[in-house]
Amino acid sequence: DYEIEADEGCMKDLVNKLVLQPLVENAIYHGIKQKRGTGHIRVTAREDGEKLVLQVIDDGAGMSPEQCDRLNEALRSPGGGAYDQGYGIFNVNNRIRLSHGDAYGLHFALNETGGVTVTILHPIKRESA
Repeated sequence: DYEIEADEGCMKDLVNKLVLQPLVENAIYHGIKQKRGTGHIRVTAREDGEKLVLQVIDDGAGMSPEQCDRLNEALRSPGGGAYDQGYGIFNVNNRIRLSHGDAYGLHFALNETGGVTVTILHPIKRESA
């Protein structure tokens, strides 16, 4: 199951291509597929000051706190980190950071009820009229 929640103001915001697709795919493959029963993915979008905040939230199998910390550290490292965790998330993170700077990119967090939340920080960009 899935749901999409986007604030109305976000509907005209532009983002780098193929930002959400690899993250939703990871949520399905590494989270939902690894658990029993039906899984749920929620995609959200909201503006926070000058940043567009996108999230992919799943109730899948999750990961250990240590794995989450290592992943976030690798995503923040210069050059985008090691690719031993998976190419998709590092590709998305590096494209955002190269296009918009190190203040933007991906962050992983564990959900209280299991699963993972991936937060994407992206500058607010709008098509000029």
